[in-house]
Amino acid sequence: MNTQGSDVKAALRAQLRGALASLSAVQRSARSAAACGRALAANLFPAGSMVMVYVPMVEKGEMDLRLLVEGLGARGCGVCVPRVDWVGGMMRPVRVANWATDLVADAGSPGGGMLGPRGDALEVPLGELAAVVVPGLGFDELGNRIGRGAGFYDKFLAGLGRGRPMRVALAFDEQVVGSVPVEGHDAGVDVIVTPTRVVWVGGVE
Repeated sequence: MNTQGSDVKAALRAQLRGALASLSAVQRSARSAAACGRALAANLFPAGSMVMVYVPMVEKGEMDLRLLVEGLGARGCGVCVPRVDWVGGMMRPVRVANWATDLVADAGSPGGGMLGPRGDALEVPLGELAAVVVPGLGFDELGNRIGRGAGFYDKFLAGLGRGRPMRVALAFDEQVVGSVPVEGHDAGVDVIVTPTRVVWVGGVE
């Protein structure tokens, strides 16, 4: 990355972190519920399909996805989360049957404070994924995404290629900006769901 591009991304990340910090816990909870409901009502997750979600860092302002996970379970979808190789910088999806009991402290995560799947969780073949819910600090309406800078999802999504699985972002409206700077290795999304709207990239549903 060139220095100018790095500076632009750093400034945007700071702006987005500030926007998330400005939301109260009550606002985040209500808007998370609204976005999860809107995502479940959209034509994104077919009944019985396998959906990969991330374990949100709610304390850092990320959207609470519990209602989405509950809704997916109610329609018979399988849910998986990333098992992260923090040293190798890679992720693999593994099945979680119970969001409350199948997530444990990930000792390898920064500070050891993040949650991840239990050690006995079974890996899900990539070809079984119908959709991937992708985290990010910000997005634009072209589907461009800016993450927190570690690059895990850029690598993972690059390994999936384009097309299936669908790449879905759930975001607060404050996270959708006019333009996100991108480089060749940056991976985007196909649809963005906020508490107030669904943005299909390219305007095609």
